[in-house]
Amino acid sequence: MPTRAAVYGLPQSDMHELGLIIEVVEHVERIATEQHFNAVSEVELHIGESFNIVPSLMRNVYKQASVGTVMENSSLIIQVIKASARCNRCKTVFNPLQTGGICKCCGESDYTVISGKEFLINSIKVADNQPEYFE
Repeated sequence: MPTRAAVYGLPQSDMHELGLIIEVVEHVERIATEQHFNAVSEVELHIGESFNIVPSLMRNVYKQASVGTVMENSSLIIQVIKASARCNRCKTVFNPLQTGGICKCCGESDYTVISGKEFLINSIKVADNQPEYFE
């Protein structure tokens, strides 16, 4: 059975970014079918810092994966959400990726994640040339 990368005609490198983008492309295609639009001008993603993605790689993979889809020639906007956590002991807010998961104030490693684990399609802009559709 061919890999998902092969199905999309994409290189096997950059697999982390590739897997994420393939999920986005498939999801937006489903939404386009459900909502009856045939062209997207922009997709905006909010991705947590803990995903450790490289935005330029994401854009390159997106450009390749969107060929032949409603997203072909669309822009990919990536908003990286900084990681933050609240220490369960002293309540200090800190970036656990910058401190190795240790509170910079009290040295405790018990914390609650506030942000930085998100991965969501924040918005999809439909191209202007859409036919009107009414149910």
